[in-house]
Amino acid sequence: MCVMVFVANFQTQPSFSLLDHASMAWLERVGGDYGKQRLYGAAGYGAGGYFASVVASSLGIEWCFNMVLILSSISLFLLLTYVPNFQHEAEHHEKGELLKSLKAILHQHDVLILFAIVILAGIMGGLIDNFLFLYLFNLASDNPHIVGVVIAVETISELPFFFYANKIFERFGTAKCIFVSLVAYGIRMITYAFIQHPWLVLPIEVLHGLTYGLLLAAFTNYIYQAAPRGTEGTMIGVLFAVQRGIGGGLSTLCGGWIYGALGGRTMWGIAGFVVFPLSLLCTAGFAYLAHSYTTQSPTVSKADSGSITSDESSLLATSMEYGTKDISAQC
Repeated sequence: MCVMVFVANFQTQPSFSLLDHASMAWLERVGGDYGKQRLYGAAGYGAGGYFASVVASSLGIEWCFNMVLILSSISLFLLLTYVPNFQHEAEHHEKGELLKSLKAILHQHDVLILFAIVILAGIMGGLIDNFLFLYLFNLASDNPHIVGVVIAVETISELPFFFYANKIFERFGTAKCIFVSLVAYGIRMITYAFIQHPWLVLPIEVLHGLTYGLLLAAFTNYIYQAAPRGTEGTMIGVLFAVQRGIGGGLSTLCGGWIYGALGGRTMWGIAGFVVFPLSLLCTAGFAYLAHSYTTQSPTVSKADSGSITSDESSLLATSMEYGTKDISAQC
């Protein structure tokens, strides 16, 4: 079973960053907002989660795996048939400077602190992904319908934040959006630690729109804009690896041990009173160092931009120091 889980995650986890990068690369050519495209994934997640709970309670859990196989085959066919392979028009030697470009971006202190925030957010998000449904299932006396309803509420809460993410970033900036999203995480963790009736969690699950929809868009937006030209896909992959790999892995290992040894309430309490304050501390440092990437990337094609902002000039100087070529990005 462990081998099967490893192989399945090894195959599926890269798809998240690859889909995000494909969406942004496509939007650079045709124009549009990333969040408005990403909300379709949220809608599919909610519909699929609720339908899977109905299938599991009616036909058995094995039919959920059959459903995944069928839908995955359809998705693979659509990707191979209709999604083009966009690449930046880069010189051959520029593509060979990938490691130097990564070294340049990792010398930016704002990005390093952002990755620390991503790890802490990944821990809290991983606890929710791995243990919330089990926790509520046990509180509901093994009633599977609570899982489907919670997924539906979470998905509905994501839609407005994905749709209006661009306007929210323009109005408040990335750092403030991350701060508000982490506060929502803290409220969720503390509520889970003290809640007695599982159905009372539904109003709190509305905050999922902040902790997932807005936070994911903020992370992806900032990393995409901060990355040297030609390395956006790699940096988004690193973002997901840090969030789901390091943060998610720590939540699975440590959270699983705490859940089994000390109980779910203790696990949520540690997340709410230890991990959450640490994330706010890191966010304060990020807000001090962050560049003013206020618009969500991409809203228009990079090729259509004829100017370089002060933030981009700083990034350009850093990148050229390590041998990368000119960067021209709309912020």
